[in-house]
Formats: sequence, structure tokens, C-alpha cells
Amino acid sequence: MNSLILITAVLLGMLFVPAIESRGGGRADPSACAAAKEQVRGLNNHYADNKQKKRSNSLYKPQQKVNKYDALFFSVKSHPFTSLPGEPRNDGEEYCKDMPYIPNAETVEPFGLQRQYNMANKYACNDNFKIEGRPFAVCQNTGDWKVLFTCVNECGTDGLHLEEETASCIKHISTNGSTWKEARTVCQQQGGDLVSIVTKAKWDSVIEYFRSVGRAWIGLKDKRWMTGESFNNVFEIKVQLNDYDSDYSKEDENTCGIIALSSSTPLQDENCNIRKRENFLCEIRMLQN
Repeated sequence: MNSLILITAVLLGMLFVPAIESRGGGRADPSACAAAKEQVRGLNNHYADNKQKKRSNSLYKPQQKVNKYDALFFSVKSHPFTSLPGEPRNDGEEYCKDMPYIPNAETVEPFGLQRQYNMANKYACNDNFKIEGRPFAVCQNTGDWKVLFTCVNECGTDGLHLEEETASCIKHISTNGSTWKEARTVCQQQGGDLVSIVTKAKWDSVIEYFRSVGRAWIGLKDKRWMTGESFNNVFEIKVQLNDYDSDYSKEDENTCGIIALSSSTPLQDENCNIRKRENFLCEIRMLQN
């Protein structure tokens, strides 16, 4: 465009100057030359003004804001096979419809759940379970969830043992000395109770795992388990439940159960309020989803 203006100016000069000279007998008229120059100058100013206006319009034109989710939608629709990693869907859906099923876990998103592609929700495991992996579930652009963790029970660690028959954990707790009632309070504070052993299979499991414990309080009192069942000797062992404690023979409540695995009488009763033992077994029911 610039070159077009310059060419126009040259042509005008070529037209006007000869005409002016011919009229004056070979000499140019100064006033005519000035008029021709002013005309060229006007054309240049007109071009400059138009150029400045176009530049101003482009600089000060309001910019439209784009929502990040709209941008994501546009990206997926425009480039369905190249915009995001993985094997994309091409059915018009840009989010995961259903939340994933994750046993023994709950979401911990205070501002609502995310379901857009490549977005993740954070999770935490329920009580008595620990997390293995990263605590997230990610909505993939295939429309499916990828769960990056599992919740596993803590039995087998920190003194816990999974008792599969009743889906519970049996926890060995050691103290400087606790009465039966104090021991039961500790178990209840941990969401359980002193262990109830109502089947031979469970008894065998307890003996196998806790053989080295020695004497320990269990959930038996007045020949009744903490789960409510009456005592029934199905263990094929010798028991001594006679409401008698030789050290506290004059005291009441000598009816609280202990296991004494190194004794020829591995199940006995002792005083509930005064006698102290260093060990007891808590039973904590596992949460089932």
C-alpha cells in the first residue's frame, strides 16, 4: 500500500509539472508546484490516518473470556483423537457419568465431586483400614475411572490379627497392669470390646496367634460372652470357671475370664475389680461395604 501511494505521487508530478511548464513557456509556475505537493501530502496523511485507526481498533477491542471447561470441551470436540492422552471417546460425552465403587473408602472433597476428563477426586479409607497407593480416582478421557489406591484392613500389623470367621480384628494390648473392667474400657474406646470366643475354630485361631502372650483378659464374665452368648465349652479343653480367685476369695465378682495358654487349665476366671493383668485381647469388628 505504501508503494502504491508513492507511485501515485510520482505520476501526479509527471502530469502536473509538464503542463505547468508548457503554460509558462518552459518555466514551472511556483504556485502550481506548491499545489501539486500539497495534494500529494494530503494523500499521504489520509493513508496514515486510516492505518492508525485500524491499529487502534485491534488494540482496544474487548477480549472475550473463555471458561476453562468450555476450552476443554472445545479442545475435545475439535481434536477428539489428539487433544488428550489415551483412547478417547467420540460419542459427545466429556465426563465420567458414574462415580467409582471403592470398598471401605469415602471421598473427602469439601467443594463437590469432579467428573470432567483428567480431573481427580480425593479419598480417605474408613476406620480400621489403611490406604495403599495415592488416594485419588481419576476420570479418564475414555469415560472410565482409574482408581490409584486400595483400602486394606490393618490386621496383621500393630498387633492385629484378622479373624476371618467373624470378619473382625483381634488386637493384643499390653499395659503395666489393668483390671478386667479397665481393659474392657480400653477396648470400647477403640471401637470394640474384649474378645468373645464362641467357636472352636476361633479358639484355635487365638491360641495359634497369641500363644506367647501368657495370661490375658478376654470378653467373658459370669459365664457369658460380651456378644451375649452363654458360655459353652466347645473347645475340648479343661476350664475353671468357678467364681473363685484364691488371692481375693472374699471379694465379689470373681467371674471375669482370662486365657492362660501356658497352663493345663487354659481358660479360667479371676477377680474383675482388683486383679490386674498386663495383657488383654480386644476384638474390633471390621467395616464391610
